[in-house]
Amino acid sequence: MKKTLWTLVTLFALSAVLILFLPMIASTKIGKKVIESAISQRIDGDVDIGSWELSWFGPQVIRNAKFKNDEVEFSFSEIQAKLPFWAFMTVSQLKEPFLNELDGDASLKNGNIILYDKSESTTTYIENIDVNLYGNEGEDINFDLKGDSKVGQIIGSILIDGKIAKTSNFIESPFPATVKVITVNFPTKSLDKFFQVSKLNSKSKLLKKLKKEPNFFFSTLGPKINANLLIKGKNNEGTLALEMLSTNLKVNLDGLLENNKIYLNKDLDVTYFPSDSFDNKLIENLSPLFANVKILNPVTLTVFKEGFVSSYDMSIKDLKIPKATLDIGKIKCKNTKMLATVIGLFKLQKLEGINDVTLWCTPLTFEIRDKTLIADRMDALIADSIHVCIYGDVNLINDKIDMILGIPTDTLEELLKIKSLPSNYVFQIPLKGKLDSPKINLSRVTSKLALLITTEKKTEKIPDTQELLDILEKFDEKKTPPPNQAFPWQKKG
Repeated sequence: MKKTLWTLVTLFALSAVLILFLPMIASTKIGKKVIESAISQRIDGDVDIGSWELSWFGPQVIRNAKFKNDEVEFSFSEIQAKLPFWAFMTVSQLKEPFLNELDGDASLKNGNIILYDKSESTTTYIENIDVNLYGNEGEDINFDLKGDSKVGQIIGSILIDGKIAKTSNFIESPFPATVKVITVNFPTKSLDKFFQVSKLNSKSKLLKKLKKEPNFFFSTLGPKINANLLIKGKNNEGTLALEMLSTNLKVNLDGLLENNKIYLNKDLDVTYFPSDSFDNKLIENLSPLFANVKILNPVTLTVFKEGFVSSYDMSIKDLKIPKATLDIGKIKCKNTKMLATVIGLFKLQKLEGINDVTLWCTPLTFEIRDKTLIADRMDALIADSIHVCIYGDVNLINDKIDMILGIPTDTLEELLKIKSLPSNYVFQIPLKGKLDSPKINLSRVTSKLALLITTEKKTEKIPDTQELLDILEKFDEKKTPPPNQAFPWQKKG
């Protein structure tokens, strides 16, 4: 019994000594090798630490370190933090123990990150990274970061400074107390690749979305971005201001942040520029007329501030846009199966066998509510010769549509030689089903078309217009709205 008791006392004493001198032991060559080996196994790569100085109550210093695996290589000249040893171990997660224990300065000097992408045979460089954090006796933590990045021939820079609330969790909180971000010609692939290889564990829907879409920033913004972002907030309320000019987009946003929602102080203005990297789905999701879109001129979007509400991650289910206007102008797109059906019905010989067609569109006014885009009438001139219009609903979750493709009087007169219809009449073709493969009730449409043609031919004089319209309207599913403005292709000059 005494021997067992003595053994327990000895083990306890050894454990206490080991814990007491743990930072000192870790600072020795043997301790460093053991920790390097443990980290290497965790990151599935190589770790080489030049030197470090650790103590229970700080400061903690690491110099000339390098971490490398198949995806990323990270090195720095020095990390220094006035932190106790136990808080220093949480630095990678930026959790409350780290933020609450920071009493003084923490910094990273001359950091360099190389991100490898074997699938694209490209390498992303983020270099000359300097990070500083300043905390003092319970006050909020000020921070700043600067660095450069290079992807291919694109070289840019980023500067971030701001303030983190002392008790917040930087990753999980809706936003820091204050943050200002300035980028100059910054490569968007650096942002995409950083979020793909980062080990940030977060409940944030936005971060999860960025991990699922490996080319989110590049496909949305284009190869490079110039931006000035300012966020100010406290207690889940704040303001958001963004001025951005990228290869694909120009954005001016003045918003209000409240209870995990974004509201607008001013109308949101967005301009899309023609670019090879432009994400066509932004337009293709608006109408079954569009497929494989290539924009031929800048596209402008205005979202009016009244009633606008969005979650931070821009989730469709939380998005409310009572009014917005999209001016597409001229685009080139594929001759879709739906268009081919219409071409066959109306014997549009001009368009038969053509794969690519040009559409000249009037501005589209729409709203978004209850996960549905409700589109007002948009008129379009196909191949500089055929006038059509389209309006109706698009479910943004399942891509199901309930829309009307309209053939106005001017087109009916030209193609079918019908002279008896009023100038504002529109022949309705209901479209239902999936956005990329809508269904047309051909029997109903052909019956209506036949009625229109035979009524015209049965008499040598113009038939009773109202009587004909009353018959035709029995086939219609909804009233056709008037055009929202003059057709641009009819303007003189």
